[in-house]
Amino acid sequence: MRPLGRAILFACLLELSLDLIGGFDDTGKIICAVTAFLFAWFARSHAPKILSVTFSVFIITTLVFPSDQLKPTYKEYGPISGQADLPPIVHLILDGHTGVEGIPQNIAGGPQLKKGLISFYADNGFRLYGNAYSHYSITLNSIPSLLNFDADIKVDKSYTQEIATDYEYELLRNKYFEKMSALGYRIKVYQSTYLDYCQGNFRIASCYTYPLFSTRFLDDLSLKLDSKIWVLLNSYLVRSNFFKIVKNGYWHSINFIHQRFGLELPFPWKWDGQVTSPVAVSQTLRLLTEDIRSSPAGTLFFAHLLVPHAPFVYDSHCQIFKNPISEWSVSVNPLSDKKLNSASSRAKRYKMYFQQTTCLNEQLRELFDVMRAAKIYEDATIIIHGDHGSRIRIRRPTLANRNDLTPEDLLDSFSTLFAVKIPGDKADYDLRVLSLNQIFSPVAGKMFNIEQNIDPQFPYVNLRVRDADEKKKRSFFRRPFTALTDQ
Repeated sequence: MRPLGRAILFACLLELSLDLIGGFDDTGKIICAVTAFLFAWFARSHAPKILSVTFSVFIITTLVFPSDQLKPTYKEYGPISGQADLPPIVHLILDGHTGVEGIPQNIAGGPQLKKGLISFYADNGFRLYGNAYSHYSITLNSIPSLLNFDADIKVDKSYTQEIATDYEYELLRNKYFEKMSALGYRIKVYQSTYLDYCQGNFRIASCYTYPLFSTRFLDDLSLKLDSKIWVLLNSYLVRSNFFKIVKNGYWHSINFIHQRFGLELPFPWKWDGQVTSPVAVSQTLRLLTEDIRSSPAGTLFFAHLLVPHAPFVYDSHCQIFKNPISEWSVSVNPLSDKKLNSASSRAKRYKMYFQQTTCLNEQLRELFDVMRAAKIYEDATIIIHGDHGSRIRIRRPTLANRNDLTPEDLLDSFSTLFAVKIPGDKADYDLRVLSLNQIFSPVAGKMFNIEQNIDPQFPYVNLRVRDADEKKKRSFFRRPFTALTDQ
C-alpha cells in the first residue's frame, strides 16, 4: 500500500477506535485523526503498518469481547418496604405500540391484530381506549409529559437531560413517582439505558436496566454463527459517528448516480437495527413476572419495554427470524430524511410489526396467568400504554411537512395504546378520541384518592420544529388531530 493509502487507513482506524472507546467529542476525534494522518504521512516508515494492524486488532477485540457496559444491571436501594395494605400496581409502557383504531386495515394481518387486541384486553378485564393518541411523536416528550401531568410541554425534551452520546437520557422530574411514594408504595423499575427513571427522591426499591444496544442475548438465540457475527458487528458500527458519515456519504453518492445516470450500485447495509433491545425485553419480562409473583404487596412495578418497537425480530409465535440481514427490519429507511417509506415498504414493515405485536400479547398473557395463579390478579391495578405510534410512516410529523401529512402519517406517528384494569371496573371498549394525558390523569387520580375528571379539549398533536431559526421561537407547532373521529 502506498504511503498516502496507509496514512488514510491509519487515520480512519484511529477515528473508528475512538468512537468505540467513547469519551471523545467530535473536535477531539478530528484532531486525533488529523494528527495521526500527518504522523503516518511524514514518518514514511513501517510505523503506519504496525499501528494500523494494532488498531484493527483493537477493534476486532472490542467486538468479540464486549465491555461490561453492555450487560444488564440490577441495583437494589436497601430494605424499602411498601405498605402491606396497598394493592399492587403494574404499569407497563410498550414503546411504539400503535392504537387499536390506528392499525391499518388495508394491510394483511391488520384486521386480525385489531380483533385480537380487542378480544385479549376484554377477556382480561381491561377498559381499552381504541382511539387513544399521544400529543408527541417521540418518547422523550410523551412519557415525561404523562408522568408529570403536563400536556403542554413548551420546550423539546425539557424534562430530560442527555447523560451520554449513545441515546442515554435521565428524567429530571417525575411527579407520578413522587405521589406514589407519598402514598407508601415502594417502586421497582425495569428500564432500558435510553431513559433513566431511577434518579430522584422516590422510594425506589430496585432498578433493573437493560442496554439499548445489548448483544449479550446472542448466546441464547438459535442463530447461525455468521448471523450472530453480523448482528454483533452492526450493533457496534452503527454507534460510530465516523461510520455513519461514511455510510451516509456512500448512500447519497449512489442515489445521485442512480438518479443522474440510471446506474444501481450495491448498498451493503441491509439492516440498521442497532437497537437490539426487543430480545432483551423477553428476559426483562421474565424477571418482572418473578418479582410480581414473589413480592406484590405495596409495590408499583414500573416497566418501560422497548416492544413492539423496531427492529422487528419476532414472528407471531415469538420465534426469532433466522436471518438478520434479510429478515430483521426497522420502521423506516434509516438514511432518508424526507420519504421514510414507500407504500410497499410501509406495508411490508407493518406485516412484521403485526407479528411482533402478536408475540408481545402472548408474553403479556403469560404474565397475567402467573398473577392469577399467585392470587394477585383481581386486586391489582394494571396500566398498559404506548408512548407514540408505530412510526412506520412515510413522512415525519414536522412543521416543514405540515401541508403534506396524510391521515396515515398522523396515525402512524401519534395513535397509541391505552388499556387499564382497575379492580371493580368492568371491561369496556371506549372509542372516544382521547390523549394519553386525558386518560391517565383520572386513572392516577383514583390511585391518589383524588376525584379527577377527563379534561375536555379538542384533539391535537404537536409537530416538531426542526428548522434552527424557527426553533429559537418555539419547539412545537400544534395542529388538530383529525385522523381519528369519535364513533
